[in-house]
Amino acid sequence: MDTNAEVSVFASADAPGHWPARDWREFETIENGTNWEAKIPVDDIDVAVAYFVSEVRAGRTNFSPLRLTYPRELGLEEPTRFFWPFIEGFEAGASSWRLAAADTGALQISSEAKNGYAALQVSLPAGKRSVTVGTTRIRGWRALHKGIGGLSVWLRTRGGAATVRFTLHENAFTTNQVVSVSPLESRITKTWQRVDISFDSFPNLKLANVDWLTLEFIADGPREILIDDLQYLGPWRLEPE
Repeated sequence: MDTNAEVSVFASADAPGHWPARDWREFETIENGTNWEAKIPVDDIDVAVAYFVSEVRAGRTNFSPLRLTYPRELGLEEPTRFFWPFIEGFEAGASSWRLAAADTGALQISSEAKNGYAALQVSLPAGKRSVTVGTTRIRGWRALHKGIGGLSVWLRTRGGAATVRFTLHENAFTTNQVVSVSPLESRITKTWQRVDISFDSFPNLKLANVDWLTLEFIADGPREILIDDLQYLGPWRLEPE
């Protein structure tokens, strides 16, 4: 066993498929005897978990084959953690977020957070009318949890105003992709504003197939937009206000 190696597990909970838009999460491992071990949380014992291992050693990276497991078949009788509506706060970075067009705008982590220590900053450059950022953090199987009715997110600009438009994608980046744009738009300014969007506002949406959410920001000039505290809407109180 090479203790100088850096070993990580990348796991993604979802049905087989959705490969272009799966939500991969990285988990650190610890040494245990002659093994490396990682603890992967399970939110639904009937949702498959795909995973692979990364090993970095002497400047070289090796990846294991991709494997698939079903928690219930492993003997789990219940999830390993309680349901929590919070989705993203950017304290751990923005690895699940990217720009929809590589030649438009820029992404970076900002310390000007609504809550916590970090927010995502999206830049709309001069000469462009809009910039779109997307995330794999919204999963159809999770959004079907009892009581969930939509999404909530905190938004602001660093000066000036902008309009935000929400789109949900089913089977994103495949030949079976379906795009559903909500007709509801919100105007945001330099003051933090919570924007709520109901899943019912997306026409002809099959929520179970959703694997990609995009936020399009539209403005009449260059803008910097901050995003923080993406959560699921439901009968619970969203904290903190």
